[in-house]
Amino acid sequence: HVRSRRQRQMCIRDRLLPAQSKGISIMSVAFFRDKDEGAVVRAPIANQIIQQFLKGVLWGDLDYLLIDFPPGTGDVQITLMQQARLSSVVVVTTPQEIALLDVRKSVKMCQKLEVPLLGVIENMSYFIHPETKDHYPLFGEGGGRMLAEEFQIPFLGKIPIDPLLNQCGDEGKSIFELEALSSFSFDEISGHLCQKTPF
Repeated sequence: HVRSRRQRQMCIRDRLLPAQSKGISIMSVAFFRDKDEGAVVRAPIANQIIQQFLKGVLWGDLDYLLIDFPPGTGDVQITLMQQARLSSVVVVTTPQEIALLDVRKSVKMCQKLEVPLLGVIENMSYFIHPETKDHYPLFGEGGGRMLAEEFQIPFLGKIPIDPLLNQCGDEGKSIFELEALSSFSFDEISGHLCQKTPF
């Protein structure tokens, strides 16, 4: 249901064309709204969008299809897990206990829907001082590893707080091109994932 001029330019025969960044195909709700417009939709509409993104996008030949889930365990998450027929899930948390309360629910939802869990990633694990390279755990320590041990799933690694990572995201640049301090974390985690993916 694509109507605007910008959206029509992204279509071929009623199929959406994904955006491309460094050889990676991307699709997002953000492409179809104004810069400051909120994505406020009820669950039935969100479920229709999910269907269109899964079945109405010209993805082409893919090695992997990664879906970034919104937080929570509501209707949208359940629909995604059922309609996308996920082969596996990676759980992302931050170190503090308040975050683990919500992430535990997500893990239990995956178990209930019988979707395999590849492991846990801990985001915002520590701050790297840009000059001394010292590590400072601003939000506590060990939350991701504790969650992995609790549910007996692999701990895949930690992602630090890195100002250059934020800058790369804002400017559409690669952390590897700019040699961000956090790039080693993504290398390590992606290596673990490639070993564990059931393909």
